[in-house]
Amino acid sequence: MREVFQEEIGIYSSSCALNHNEILTFGGRSSPLKPSNKLFNLRFSPIQIEVNQVRVQGQCRPCARWKHAMVKLSESVILCGGRNTKDVLKDVFKLDTEMFQWSLIGCLPFGLFSHSMAVTAKSDILVSGGLLPDQKTLNDQLIQLNLNGPRLQVTRWRHDSLSGRFAHTSHVVGSKLILVGGIARAGEAGITWIDLESKLVRNFELAVPRNRFLTFYNHGSIFQPNNGIISVFGGGGNCFSFGMHVADSLIEIHLNQLC
Repeated sequence: MREVFQEEIGIYSSSCALNHNEILTFGGRSSPLKPSNKLFNLRFSPIQIEVNQVRVQGQCRPCARWKHAMVKLSESVILCGGRNTKDVLKDVFKLDTEMFQWSLIGCLPFGLFSHSMAVTAKSDILVSGGLLPDQKTLNDQLIQLNLNGPRLQVTRWRHDSLSGRFAHTSHVVGSKLILVGGIARAGEAGITWIDLESKLVRNFELAVPRNRFLTFYNHGSIFQPNNGIISVFGGGGNCFSFGMHVADSLIEIHLNQLC
């Protein structure tokens, strides 16, 4: 397969799939002093991956940032939070994927980065985890974003048994929100299963073979509804003392084994 890259995409960007062969990627950085607010389209075909910058319409657009979150909602893309060289951001933007025009639709209750977003069956967005401006994790709560009315409605759900984490991914499966990996106070986090109706929270450890190096933070994951599997790919990071550690294996989590 041939790769055609017109420009370089920074690290800690955020992406979401538009359809089975297109992905939008926004932001990221090359260094902490060089964040980006560029939007890229990645188009896949059997013979190549083509990456092009999208020219957005209008003057409204998110400022440069990294470690934000993006998710597709109907014919739009929702982006929130992240950080730049000066601030931890709390703004919420909506991208019209037909006109490719941004609009500022509201704010989170506080600045947040390294969080995750997932869409429910009712088209609400659940924001989980992340780091606050004081570098502490968001504990004991979820943030619900409702875009069904004329204005963005923001609700905070309290979950006393929900521990904080960041650099994770999340998926809504039926009536459950599943948090995958990330970093918690005690180290790498496992799987957390939150029943959105009963508010029951269950935690599962990830069993990793001793002969394999796997990282479950700063990763990506995809839920496959046809077989109930979450596929986890990538992950890791760079440490000045210990160098770069990046996962090179695709991991499958079978949800029926967590019941």
